[in-house]
Amino acid sequence: MYVERRMGISTITLARSTNEEKRITTALGILYKNLARSGRQIPIVAVDGGSDISFVKKVEGILGIDVPLASEKGLFPQVLASLQWAKDRGVNAILYTESDKVLFSERITNLLTPAEDLMHMHSNFGIILAARTPESFATYPETQRAEESTVNSLLRDITGLDFDFTYGPRIISADMIDHLKKLPKDIGWGWLSAAVVIAKKRGKGIYAVTMDFPCQVEDKFETESDRKYRQSQAQNHRYAIDLAEKL
Repeated sequence: MYVERRMGISTITLARSTNEEKRITTALGILYKNLARSGRQIPIVAVDGGSDISFVKKVEGILGIDVPLASEKGLFPQVLASLQWAKDRGVNAILYTESDKVLFSERITNLLTPAEDLMHMHSNFGIILAARTPESFATYPETQRAEESTVNSLLRDITGLDFDFTYGPRIISADMIDHLKKLPKDIGWGWLSAAVVIAKKRGKGIYAVTMDFPCQVEDKFETESDRKYRQSQAQNHRYAIDLAEKL
């Protein structure tokens, strides 16, 4: 069944260093240019969580990007504000992505073309994941691979789907937003896994577009702090999965 879908793009920003500012502005600039080159007029919103105002103005200077300031502290409230902002623009599908994924921005149109086909064919879609090939996944640091493999395994058991659920970017049906608002505000990055469980429980379709998304060079070195962060993040996802199953 062919269903016309109007899409928006949702992201969040919080630049705490010059390097982070550069990486975010580079990624968002590439994102906008690649959308324009492909002839897609997709509204982009980046809700900022407290960056320096000079950075916010810099991002606003990238054509087509709205940068409202978050009214509530916390990662998930910031994400929800961004998703709602996109939904309020009249879209019925929202691509969520992290704002610093340069490689993803470079390859955005390679995701959108098959994803648009999936949305046209499946009127009841809930989520379309951007997923990594096994070869791409193997380029990430050891602890990250181990923790994300655990989360992938949990979600595979729940959905019956052998996907890479943990890369991050995904297209979410706008009618999922109200269900996401039922999650606790301290759920953090676990919301990404909770969204998959909610889609499954609501009988929504879950699909994936698998592509070559290797680890970005600057992320390949894993410090002890990075390892602890990944382990904490995985615990957060496990908590979110358990919580979403009880909703």
